[in-house]
Amino acid sequence: MAMVYRIGALVAFLLSWACDHARIEYDVTPISRTITYLIIHTSATKEGHHVDGEDILRWHTAAAPKGRGWQTGGYHRLVLLDGTVEKLYPFNQVTNGALGLNDQAIHFCYIGGVDLNRRPKDTRTKGQKKALALLVRDAVERFPNILIAGHGDVQALQGRRRHKACPAFDTTAWLKTIGIDEKHFLIHDKAKGYGKNLVGSGERKTREPIGSFRTFGTPSFFYHYFDLLDFPIDSSP
Repeated sequence: MAMVYRIGALVAFLLSWACDHARIEYDVTPISRTITYLIIHTSATKEGHHVDGEDILRWHTAAAPKGRGWQTGGYHRLVLLDGTVEKLYPFNQVTNGALGLNDQAIHFCYIGGVDLNRRPKDTRTKGQKKALALLVRDAVERFPNILIAGHGDVQALQGRRRHKACPAFDTTAWLKTIGIDEKHFLIHDKAKGYGKNLVGSGERKTREPIGSFRTFGTPSFFYHYFDLLDFPIDSSP
């Protein structure tokens, strides 16, 4: 009887593992650019509200006022409410996820991040947490020197006057819970402050995709104006 129980438990585990991994399309394309950073984002959409990659890409690439008018969207991977992962761009493509660092970064985003009153909140479902953990572990395996942080922490390290609460949870604390080695932490102890400014701050010398609002040496007040628009954001009632 004990043997039957063990076999049943093993089968259940293998089925669960297969289902989790089947929902994630891993990127095995050879990388021709240096990947230094993995930046985690939230879509800043209301808790429980369904949004998918088509919505995100429209918010990022549609002409104003419906979107930001970028040539490319912000994220390489998008984690939906049920934990399904959508591949929006291959890792080789530079996206518009974090001003000043995009040449060296890949970006993961989960749907949610604010409550019904649009206050920052960690709204990740069980499926989203599991999928995000799988994505992060895969990235660490593929890029052994990668540094991981939340988008808001990156903005703070860059010395920006206004930085977002994105991704609405303590990235470093969460990385510890999923067994990521601390050598991959861009922020080691948030309580001690951010320390030195991050590469990509100041003059923002890192190249951005042509056609982006974040190109051609646009003055800093312009960036802050578009931050206040806070795209992508849920525009439903």
